[in-house]
Amino acid sequence: MAREYEGRKYMANYEADERGKTDYPESGVVYDVMDPFKGDHIIIIESSGIHANGLSLVRKLATERLPEGYQTPLSSGKTFGEAILTPTHIYAALQRALFDQGVDIHYIINVTGHGWRKIMRAKREFTYHIHTIPPAQEEFRLIQETAQLSDREMYETYNMGAGFVYIVSADDAPLVVGIAQAQGYEAWNAGVVEEGPKQVVIEPKGITYTAETLQIR
Repeated sequence: MAREYEGRKYMANYEADERGKTDYPESGVVYDVMDPFKGDHIIIIESSGIHANGLSLVRKLATERLPEGYQTPLSSGKTFGEAILTPTHIYAALQRALFDQGVDIHYIINVTGHGWRKIMRAKREFTYHIHTIPPAQEEFRLIQETAQLSDREMYETYNMGAGFVYIVSADDAPLVVGIAQAQGYEAWNAGVVEEGPKQVVIEPKGITYTAETLQIR
């Protein structure tokens, strides 16, 4: 559905190639992404790995803490360096597919810097209750073990397997998961937006991030 909302407009009829390059025409359908609502569902789309955040620590570990550096082997047979260089997922084609299917997206979060704290970036006061988490890639396990970081420290910095988050109505949640899977992504109907203070609750890890922990310039 096309709607007008000043300052929150998104072009829907863009073109995206397999690399995620987009071309926005001068005229087209304009979509807006509003704030979440109580009862909305939180859909997590897989990341491809570390993407582009937390690399300062990666460099420090590779040069100072890991004897084999970037050549450190992982259980998959890849080296640490190869895993870190895995291309970042570009979600443009998925976004187009969701628009094309008429999904009413209430909010979008790119899980980059600030890790899972970013899930509460919307202005309205809600609790984002996560009951299902994706598996974190093996490079995250090596980072955590080598740097001796807690789960809390990892999830507040890294994507930990979650590259993109959509917040949509409960009715649209299965559709978003299905479209993502058809695009080749793993996706999880991972949580619910609830009344309460602004915070992210990651139930499987026993972690809560309050609003004060998210400072975005």
